[in-house]
Amino acid sequence: MSFKEYTLPDGTKKRRGQAFRIEDVGSFPANWLELATRDDLTRLGITVETIPDPVPTLQEIKIGAKREVEGRAIRSSVSAVVTQAETDIDAAINEAEVQVVLDAI
Repeated sequence: MSFKEYTLPDGTKKRRGQAFRIEDVGSFPANWLELATRDDLTRLGITVETIPDPVPTLQEIKIGAKREVEGRAIRSSVSAVVTQAETDIDAAINEAEVQVVLDAI
């Protein structure tokens, strides 16, 4: 996800959510840059640049893929354990029901 970087007239860089001050103009609240129109920014000499996210390295891609595979394996293992537990519980209930019937005979 890219983000916008604002450059104030004095060269200071700001991002959304940061309050700032421009000499001889005044102070601006943290949400002002997000709410300002292009005309507002131009009038005050503020420029905007959209900064793209960096391209991930091959190592970062491999790490992400490994985590995804591990996550799937864990979810699969948990699912298998739950399924086995349900099977064991059903078998125990059936066995107990049979024993109750046998005891009643």
